[in-house]
Amino acid sequence: MKTKPTRKYTTEEKLKYLKEYFNENISQHEITRRYGVPNSTFRKWIGFYENHGEDYFYSEHRGRKLGGHNALPSIKKNMTEDEKLKIENLQLKIRIEQLKKGYLTKGVGAEKEFVTTLDVNMK
Repeated sequence: MKTKPTRKYTTEEKLKYLKEYFNENISQHEITRRYGVPNSTFRKWIGFYENHGEDYFYSEHRGRKLGGHNALPSIKKNMTEDEKLKIENLQLKIRIEQLKKGYLTKGVGAEKEFVTTLDVNMK
């Protein structure tokens, strides 16, 4: 089943909707219905706005947290060449051990599955 692509909202749009909600006393339901913003998304924006203010939406601290599936490239920026080579070496050693045991990984995240390369009748 294909999922619908996530709509991206500009900072200006987010702040416009939030200001309507806070300043003009328009209900959350009315804002989400009028602009097609999912309820859960708008609730998150309200929380960010209440906790951090308007500046949060202009900050670089938004988005994925360190430790997500894209964390390693951002961590590597602050590493020395020697540290990068050590990580690459460990990744290659892990890959070699996987191949020795006869399995591969296909997919990413929740879609990841292990596929054997050996004959299933062999042990």
